[in-house]
Amino acid sequence: GNSISSTSIRLALKAGDMANANNWLGAPYLLTGPVVHGDALGRELGFPTANLSIEEHKLVPADGVYAARTNVNGKHYLAGLSIGSKPTISEEGKRTIEAVLIDFEGDLYGQTLSLECLRYLRPQEKYPTLDALKAAIANDVFVIKSLDLSL
Repeated sequence: GNSISSTSIRLALKAGDMANANNWLGAPYLLTGPVVHGDALGRELGFPTANLSIEEHKLVPADGVYAARTNVNGKHYLAGLSIGSKPTISEEGKRTIEAVLIDFEGDLYGQTLSLECLRYLRPQEKYPTLDALKAAIANDVFVIKSLDLSL
């Protein structure tokens, strides 16, 4: 019974409100781009990431950690999606989009990846140590695996 506008969808995305944005869109919001090289810290922490290069005009949801889903070579994978400036490891404030594909092994460099943004989990945080960051990522993966992400 309510009207839905592109403005309300943009505002929901900018607030990380994936439940409303996806409901209003009728499908999960997609972030699509080529996988590019990052700083390889995720691999060192035991959580290799796929770093996406997104077109400048694309609206990217609010900074934070999200539950996401992707398809690689016909197989679906859950993913932990991080959007933000990586405050634990970088002071430069450059916004990045990177995903940990859960239970995926392989090389995605140069491939185009589409991530369905399913659910906002938590805000981005600065951790005192890399071990604390690693523990937070492990917890995010655990939480994502336990969620009912059916749409």
